[in-house]
Amino acid sequence: MPTDTAIASPGPSARGWRRVIFGLFCVSGISGLLYEVAWTRMLHLLFGDTVLATSTVLTAFMAGLAWHDPVDKNLAEL
Repeated sequence: MPTDTAIASPGPSARGWRRVIFGLFCVSGISGLLYEVAWTRMLHLLFGDTVLATSTVLTAFMAGLAWHDPVDKNLAEL
């Protein structure tokens, strides 16, 4: 009985790459959260325990995410 290679399940190497990519996404997310906590604590020393310190960090974090989207699209077109 012949088997079609296009329908065959992905081999062990494809599953390995998925795990590597998933691990990189997890490491990236964890490092982003750690940086956010570190900056919040540093601004806590400057602004005190206020909403301003937390909102400044959150605004900078979201602005960085929003800024990278168009930049990444432009780099992908090159």
